[in-house]
Amino acid sequence: MKNALFSLAMIFMMAACTPPEAPEDPMIAVHEANTQTVYDYIAAMTTGDVNAAASFLTDDYYYYGPNIADSASKVDHLSRWKGNLDSLFTKVTYSRIATITQSYEEGRLQGDWVADWSVMSIDYQNAPSVSFNFHAVYRVEEGKITRSTSFFNQADILTQQGWQMTPPPSEDAE
Repeated sequence: MKNALFSLAMIFMMAACTPPEAPEDPMIAVHEANTQTVYDYIAAMTTGDVNAAASFLTDDYYYYGPNIADSASKVDHLSRWKGNLDSLFTKVTYSRIATITQSYEEGRLQGDWVADWSVMSIDYQNAPSVSFNFHAVYRVEEGKITRSTSFFNQADILTQQGWQMTPPPSEDAE
């Protein structure tokens, strides 16, 4: 009887020490869904399914490229990418390194964001293949990407293809 009472007391003590389950953060599901949208968009772009890629973008989507002149509307962005796939690239490989999500309730960056880092490799039709670090950030609203921006080192790509970066002559050389 003594052992039974002791065992019963231990069970109640253990139950009392078990912390209550924390409520799940509702933003976790939003971040997971947004990340999946971005993953699906990238998969469509790298495999050349431009029509599927378009389905992940809002009609007023805008792309901000690494150069100001690269920025484009949805239609222009997809058209440029399709042109590259048809006339320049033979294969695009996207090797993801990491993804993070962040939400801002106010300010210039208001919204839900997904940042994705990778190493991108591109096989060209008439130029040497390249591999480079690629970073892109996407704002996602209601399951669609509203805007994105990408960053990558264009000089790295050009030097891998044989270009030489020569600085301009020094003004002191005159």
